[in-house]
Amino acid sequence: MAWWLWTIVVLAPVALVILLERRARSGSDRDRESGLGPRAQTISSSSPRTGQDAIATASPYMEPARDHRTRPGKGTSPLPALAFPLERLEISIRPLEPGPQSQVGIKRYGDAYFYKCDLSGMTCSCADFEYKRSFYPVTDLHRLCRHLRSELLSRSAAMPNDPVALRLLEETRHSIILRTQLSDGNCVYFAYSHFGEWLDVYARTRRKSDPHEVRTGDWKLYGWHIEGKGWGFGSRPGGAKELRAVIKHVDERRSQDLSAQPAKLIEARTQASSREAEMQARQSAEAEAKEAQRGTPCFVCDAPLPVPLRPKPDTLVTCGTCQTLNVITQSERANRPERMAIYIRYDGDFRDSTSSGLIHDTHLTFDMEQQDLARRKDSGELSVPEHKALAAKLLRRRNKAIEELEDQKAAELAPLKRQEAKIRSALRK
Repeated sequence: MAWWLWTIVVLAPVALVILLERRARSGSDRDRESGLGPRAQTISSSSPRTGQDAIATASPYMEPARDHRTRPGKGTSPLPALAFPLERLEISIRPLEPGPQSQVGIKRYGDAYFYKCDLSGMTCSCADFEYKRSFYPVTDLHRLCRHLRSELLSRSAAMPNDPVALRLLEETRHSIILRTQLSDGNCVYFAYSHFGEWLDVYARTRRKSDPHEVRTGDWKLYGWHIEGKGWGFGSRPGGAKELRAVIKHVDERRSQDLSAQPAKLIEARTQASSREAEMQARQSAEAEAKEAQRGTPCFVCDAPLPVPLRPKPDTLVTCGTCQTLNVITQSERANRPERMAIYIRYDGDFRDSTSSGLIHDTHLTFDMEQQDLARRKDSGELSVPEHKALAAKLLRRRNKAIEELEDQKAAELAPLKRQEAKIRSALRK
């Protein structure tokens, strides 16, 4: 059989398949232009899931059909409507009656901090409430600091109409909670504050026994950064692609909440900023006063040295308790001159950019050798296997040299450490 006949036999089926695909594609384009094409179907089920996450069976996000040949301008098209709208959960706060039972004391971090909470007037002595929340109304959830929130939740004085939202209030500090459902039937909760940078997303995890797109595991808290538009801490819930579309509606709802009462919120934000600056100034003043009272401690025995507040670096002073000579460093702390000499010899003097220690010089020497190997490889003097073997040998030599210098440094510091330990033990006796 001639070669041209074999060509016809092989290429004829391929040409027929291509022709049929083009005819089918052109027919679907005409149907789409005339409005006869397939449309998005609403997901429904005759037996919806029961429990807290069985709110609705319709998808909260259904992208409308678009012609792929048309591309609207950026920011001109509105957000597609949700099949199941976002539902804001109403949370009622019931202050307790004035009396002894409304006065609560909370200890934090052992006995270091003690906060007084008044559950009748919704007040707390913590800095978070005093500087950021005290200007909100008594019935506003934004008024609750973590101490008031924990006490009210334990006494059932703040009751949302959803048990999952109650658990969410225990784990988040936000005050506005929304609820919706994804196309796979799983409920998702969103929590945010007026001026917060993070959006908390509360969703179920997936068990190993769950079928595809079904999540019946425990509830887990995820974080979405509003400005960065990404999930925090490298963790995202199931259905994250669909959640991104729903989060756009949540962000729009948040913007509407901000524009609904701008005067009140802007005033609250201004007061919070000024009070936070006042709190930071007070904390810094307290820290300076505590440091001034404590003074600069001796490196060996921690006794206060006879130096003024914020002493000058390189000042030599003798401790009156252990009679050890101290030198003031750049960080306004004390150290021994013998130790500083060892550190400068091996690590270099950080105050002088031209002074480098033995360890830094060793690294610099091996870096130059590594650059020389790279140059020889690029010029063709060394092959890739030869360069790889020499680079590995150079790395072993570098590590060995650095370890030897570190051992020498530790050997020179050892007698000083033994001497300091002997002085401390003598002072304890």
